[in-house]
Amino acid sequence: MLSFMLISAACIAFDVLIIITSYNKVDTPDDTDYVWIHKIFYLEILAFIRLVLLLPLFVNSVTGKRLEYPKTMSFMLYSTIGAAFVHMFAILLIEPESVHDITLDTDDEEKDLGMVWTALLLTVSSCFLHRIGIRSLSSTAPPVRGTYVTKAGSKHASQR
Repeated sequence: MLSFMLISAACIAFDVLIIITSYNKVDTPDDTDYVWIHKIFYLEILAFIRLVLLLPLFVNSVTGKRLEYPKTMSFMLYSTIGAAFVHMFAILLIEPESVHDITLDTDDEEKDLGMVWTALLLTVSSCFLHRIGIRSLSSTAPPVRGTYVTKAGSKHASQR
């Protein structure tokens, strides 16, 4: 349970940093080509959703119950990772030299894409940590009633 709490603390820190980065990001001038690669508002919304999804995980870690919908949570996390990778790939295609500008400095207009990179990397890191937290809760949860696990690891229904 301690490992889950440490993972959750890191997830909360990353998601709060994403929200702060998105909130403090300097507006991109409209005369720039490809303005859409500078937009990261969706990352802020997904960070809020991940923070809300931590609540049932905390409850299940304290009560010791099984997770209700781990596949739904995993799908949301994997789709977020996919969206972040598509955004990263688009930035690499359009402005490959922007990788060197990764920063948390909100006052520098020249490093606007650096803040986008920072938010994207924090998003991917947070999603992976969430997934590790879900896996650790799933592995410590009680077995489904009426099944048992053999030494080989396969599940069988009990013969009653």
